[in-house]
Amino acid sequence: MTNRDYNGLLLRESIDRGQEQLTMIMESLERARQDVSRYAEQYRLARPEDRVKQEDVLAWVANALVGVLPNLRVDLLVTNAVRIAEARAKLTVDS
Repeated sequence: MTNRDYNGLLLRESIDRGQEQLTMIMESLERARQDVSRYAEQYRLARPEDRVKQEDVLAWVANALVGVLPNLRVDLLVTNAVRIAEARAKLTVDS
């Protein structure tokens, strides 16, 4: 296997890994959207005399959203973007 073949393989693997990461992010965001949708229904149905009030539901939404970003693993996206850029640069040098 030549250096160019090897670097091409690294690039393809990094691109594939990026696609997997994007899929995981979309799934996480979809779950968060579904959670917020359920909270929105609870918010809509809440009345001042109920045990659960609108302000409680808004607090739950805020709490749920705080947990979303760390689960998206933005650090892995950045790391993979660097790997793709490095692999592309090596392919350019090998040309």
